[in-house]
Amino acid sequence: MLNRVVSAIFASALLAGGSAPALAESPGPLIEIRIGSTRPPPRVIEVRSSRPSPGFVWVEGAWDWQGDWVWLPGHWEHAERNVYWVRPRYTPEYGQWRYAPGHWSNQRVHEGDDYRRWRDERRKEKRNGRGHGNGKHK
Repeated sequence: MLNRVVSAIFASALLAGGSAPALAESPGPLIEIRIGSTRPPPRVIEVRSSRPSPGFVWVEGAWDWQGDWVWLPGHWEHAERNVYWVRPRYTPEYGQWRYAPGHWSNQRVHEGDDYRRWRDERRKEKRNGRGHGNGKHK
């Protein structure tokens, strides 16, 4: 359990992208879409602490797919002008859950090779009558 918490905090720091000036200068790493095999759990209710200083925005906690859903706690992040936080998106797709992680508005969400392969296999299965698109989600 401790490893998951440490992993979640580390992942949260990576998603934040380090310092805000670096985010403003370049788009940073591509944010890859992932597939979760189960529905994300209900949101965790968090108590927001006081804003540390002007220029900080609250990044709400969210579930992150890491082979299982792991909660990344909310935190304050410094944001440059004209850059805002985009919440993660969870969308049912072929009986599983398409997950676009939260990111800064100047970062790009990318359909990586793993996601495209998964999606193409599901489309092929559906064409061949073996699809998972029964409308029911775990």
